[in-house]
Amino acid sequence: MGGLTAVTIDLLCVGAANLDVIAAVDRAPQPDQRVHARQIVHAGGGPAATAAVAAARQGITVGFCGRVGRDPQGEAIIEGLEAEGIDVSYMVRDREITSGSSVIVVDLTDAGRMICAGTAPAPDRIPAIGSWVHVDQVGHDSLTAEDRGRARISVDHGNPIPRLDLHGVDLYAPARPMLQAVRPGPLPDIARAAAAEGAAAVVVTDGSAGAWVLDSHDLRLVEGFHLDGPLSTLGAGDVFHGALLAGLIHELPLIEAVTRANACAALSCRGLDGRSTIPTATELDDFLRATDGTPAAPRSPSDQLQSKGRS
Repeated sequence: MGGLTAVTIDLLCVGAANLDVIAAVDRAPQPDQRVHARQIVHAGGGPAATAAVAAARQGITVGFCGRVGRDPQGEAIIEGLEAEGIDVSYMVRDREITSGSSVIVVDLTDAGRMICAGTAPAPDRIPAIGSWVHVDQVGHDSLTAEDRGRARISVDHGNPIPRLDLHGVDLYAPARPMLQAVRPGPLPDIARAAAAEGAAAVVVTDGSAGAWVLDSHDLRLVEGFHLDGPLSTLGAGDVFHGALLAGLIHELPLIEAVTRANACAALSCRGLDGRSTIPTATELDDFLRATDGTPAAPRSPSDQLQSKGRS
């Protein structure tokens, strides 16, 4: 583990940091089929790392703790986080592993994506810093009982977590399919079950519909924002988590923080990758002032990519 910084951070994100290769196609290929890629981009990815970028762009002081190899991919991952002002002194550089990477195909017919991910192992421990610690499916395995008592804990359950433990968790934010996979039943009941297992706050992401917030014993939908022709949904859930934590660290009420996170995630869908179009706090404020949340007349992602190429 790198040496600890003297700077106090608001949020430490722990888990996966990848280097992504993203191809945009008119339609996802079938087995043994070759298709033309409209565009191919290389970008940083990983749930916890992208959440860190989203939080940093909202004015939060962020650190990242993860494991990368001593290879060019690892250096690129670290440089990408540093460029966002994220403290990477908690990173582990491990010559025994290969850095995480993903190959992603974005289907421009519906902005959906297919992901083949190779993720590096979790760090051995989490530094005792940050008023909040946010973990994804990789970082979750690094949490100890001591960690759960010394910081506020946020868990992103957008990917499977085999040994999920909600004891001492302050914010549990599962994707609806993940929640329903581990706790079959009506959504209000399984959200309450998660709270009964130890989660102080439960926010269930539900794609473009928005997010469900467990308020006392009632489940309330905070509707999502609909933009003109989203290009890719890649990383939108990760962006949501980072923006939500930024709102809570700024001491916003939970519903207001979720509303801002929904808008931030929607705006991130303007780009092929999960990071390039994440808004700053000022851009997010401007968007929220300008919109009443009414969906714009949609255009296909393919049309949007063409118009980007002409601009």
